[in-house]
Amino acid sequence: MKNNLFESALSRIQKLPEINYRIHSERHEVIDKMRQYFGETAVKGKGSFGFYLRILKPIPLSIIYMWLAEIKDSPKLDTPIARAKIFWWKFKQFKNQK
Repeated sequence: MKNNLFESALSRIQKLPEINYRIHSERHEVIDKMRQYFGETAVKGKGSFGFYLRILKPIPLSIIYMWLAEIKDSPKLDTPIARAKIFWWKFKQFKNQK
């Protein structure tokens, strides 16, 4: 009986999702997933998490979600570089509107 309880508790513990404690907000989560989607691996400078966070901080999350949805729905954007180029083009268009 004890062995079964221990095994069931152990199996539940092993199934817990991995938590990234550096992600503090929804914006951090979106930027982290976006960098993965665009194939960004930079630790410092252009393409880093801090770079994306600093550049996209004034942009409302709803607009970022809208851009990402349009990019994901486009069948021709099959490489991470193509996706990133379109995203930054949309960003530039948004900045020029203001």
